[in-house]
Amino acid sequence: MQDWWSNSPLYYTGFYLAPAPYQSYTGWMNKRETLVNQGWGFLPLYVGRQSDSSYLTAEQGKIDAQDAATLASNAGFPSLSYIYLDIEQGGIISSKFIDYIKAWVSEINTNTSYWSGIYCSYSDTADQIKTAIGSTTCRFWVFNLNYTGTPGSGTAPDPTNSGVSFATTWQLEQNISKTYGSNTRTIDVDTSSLIDPSK
Repeated sequence: MQDWWSNSPLYYTGFYLAPAPYQSYTGWMNKRETLVNQGWGFLPLYVGRQSDSSYLTAEQGKIDAQDAATLASNAGFPSLSYIYLDIEQGGIISSKFIDYIKAWVSEINTNTSYWSGIYCSYSDTADQIKTAIGSTTCRFWVFNLNYTGTPGSGTAPDPTNSGVSFATTWQLEQNISKTYGSNTRTIDVDTSSLIDPSK
């Protein structure tokens, strides 16, 4: 990561908060201080309940929000950081899923020291969630893999061109092999209007 910080055009990295309901890998949890010292910003991601879960309720949304906040604190994220709830299903989502998401967002913003973000599909999904949560403080990180440019070759594309006018971060590509310095890794490529989307 130090090699990539020194040799890439990248400013931030995804950071899984775990163990979470749909993410068991905890390898990131003790790496924040090292990455901060290298210069990195973050996209802290909490993989909560998904569309196949039998726990899509408002009450579970509150419980999982508190879990996300605890994990963020354990990982060293300071108060007022943004935590992004991972929503993998695209298109129109169920009313139960909306109840869960609304409760998660409200609980993060109201009863923790953090702010809420949502990672979701562009267009219908983002619009549906935005309408459901209203004017509540919440950032949107959307995936739209239809980008036809070449990330890293010039000015980063504006997230509002993702198909979601209120997006602050846009996932352009998934599982792309990139080499910076002497290290090659397979990554997802994102662009953001923020140097550190967690702040």
